Amino acid sequence: MNNAHFGRVSGDVYALAVWDKGWQSYTNSYLILRDQQVMLIDTGKAEHFPQLQAALETLGKTADDVTVVLATHGHADHIGSVGRFPKAVNALHPHDFPLLSPADRAHFTLQLPDQGEVFGLTCWLWGDHTAGSCVLHDPASGVTFAGDPLCFFGEPLPEGALVARADALRDALVSWVGQGELYRDPRVQPERFRRGLAYLSTLDMSYLATGHGVILCGNLPAFFQALRAKA
Repeated sequence: MNNAHFGRVSGDVYALAVWDKGWQSYTNSYLILRDQQVMLIDTGKAEHFPQLQAALETLGKTADDVTVVLATHGHADHIGSVGRFPKAVNALHPHDFPLLSPADRAHFTLQLPDQGEVFGLTCWLWGDHTAGSCVLHDPASGVTFAGDPLCFFGEPLPEGALVARADALRDALVSWVGQGELYRDPRVQPERFRRGLAYLSTLDMSYLATGHGVILCGNLPAFFQALRAKA
């Protein structure tokens, strides 16, 4: 996996970040191995499946062992390999079903709730970036899977580290939000974005795992406080 980074985030939670040459960005997927379940959060693009297979093999697993696929939202870089896990239950928020092809839509047999528990994770509908974009929080590990409304698209991993404080990237993101650059994307609405930051601030979070780039750890309350002050 010379174009990918794979490793443990915390406990039984693992991350895969695949470098996408076309987008010049990392695209992330996550695995949770717990209670005889193999949960996959976001599949990456269809062409990233070989790297995902290799990550599973590192853990002594195959695609047949994946029991649950949860998609933070319905973009192709998050659901592209959804049909490759024959024994999995696949879940997506129904607001994002219109984004899917008929073939991909047929793979999703479970709908994520606006708010509630799903396979031991808490799910909350953020609705920014896409109408069905959800935040998934794992209370057991303190890892929050936030998808793309808040992420590090196009950014390198700091010193090649998959999990890091990444102070420089934090400061750059806070500055970018403060300058209003985020709201130039029509998919991002200021009020919804602020509502999401407020929700993230309430979680007992040790790791922020987004759809692209580094997984943040360390003093996350201060990070969200800074973002909320600028947003």
